[in-house]
Formats: sequence, C-alpha cells, structure tokens
Amino acid sequence: MGETRKSTRKCLGPISALGPILLSIACATPGASGPSVSSYLRGATAAQTGCAQSEVQISEHGQTLGNETWLATCRGVAFQCTRVATGYGTGLTCVKSREQPATPAAPVAPTVAPAAVSAPAIAETAGTLELRLALDRERDAILACGGWRVVGLKVETRSDHTLEVQLTGDLAGSPQEACVRQLLAPARPSNVPPGTAVIHVVR
Repeated sequence: MGETRKSTRKCLGPISALGPILLSIACATPGASGPSVSSYLRGATAAQTGCAQSEVQISEHGQTLGNETWLATCRGVAFQCTRVATGYGTGLTCVKSREQPATPAAPVAPTVAPAAVSAPAIAETAGTLELRLALDRERDAILACGGWRVVGLKVETRSDHTLEVQLTGDLAGSPQEACVRQLLAPARPSNVPPGTAVIHVVR
C-alpha cells in the first residue's frame, strides 16, 4: 500500500507542476466561436496594426492548444496574426501577409478610337493675302513705331479702300497706334474688297 502511494505521488508530481501553465493557456484562449471571439480578434489586431477595430475583418481563424492564428484585413492590407500562450501570459504578433486580399479589378472601358479633330480652316482669300503682304512691306517702319520685336494689328479696308488700323491688346488707343495709323494712311490696296479684315502679327 505504501509503495502504491509513492508511485502515485511520482506520477502526479509533474502534472501538478504543469497545472499553472495549462490553466494560463486555458484562461488566455478565447472561445472557439461566437461574436465575442470575433470582437476579441478585431481588438487584438487593431492594437497591433493601428487600424480601428471597426476596420478589421477576420478570416481563416484557427486554434490549437495554447496557439491561435488568423488572417486580418485592414485598409486593403492583410496581416497574419499569431497568439501564443505561455506560462507567463500570451504573445501576440501581426505581420503583413504576402498574400494580399484580392481586390476587384477596375472595369476596363472599351477602347474607342477618338474621332478625328481638325483645326478650323482659316478662310484666306486673295484680298486677305494682299492685305497681309501690304503690312509685311511696312514691317520695319511698323516695329519702329514702338521699338517692338512683335506687334499685332487688326486691319480692315473701308469703302474708299483706305485702312482702318487698330493695335491689339493694351496698345489699342496708344500713341504708338497713332504712329502706325499715320504710317499706313497712304496705303490704298485697290485689289482688296471693302470690309476685308485681318488680324496680322508683324515680327
């Protein structure tokens, strides 16, 4: 009888020593299913990743004695989380998973060849070309009126074939405009119909 008690104590000794460890594992491991587990996993993941708990989605949850793993998705990034129970508590880690969550492919718009676009044609006539040539013949004198390198003019022929001259932009009504008008006053492009107008750049 005495030998039996000694044998029993030898057997129970190691089990008794493991009692606190097994108890800590059991206490640290949440239930295998239910909303409380999902809430716990989301909260634990949020603490590790910096995401809000409401942003975390849990999948691939697995649990063994003292160990728990799950895949958490947050803001389009997947994290592989592991919780390991020890005699001193639990250790939790969440690292980015190589398997990122699949995102739906963006719809591809059908390829449609763009319609041909052409610049509007400039309605040049014999009269407008003759008017431009007359202005270019006075190029140096026109530029000398203001010491310009480039200047824009709007010119229109009157019924008596004289020219109505106006400088474009801020130069309209300026003394330089008066200089150009005086310069072009003798011009009488008789081959240009009255009412012919051009906007011409002299450079």
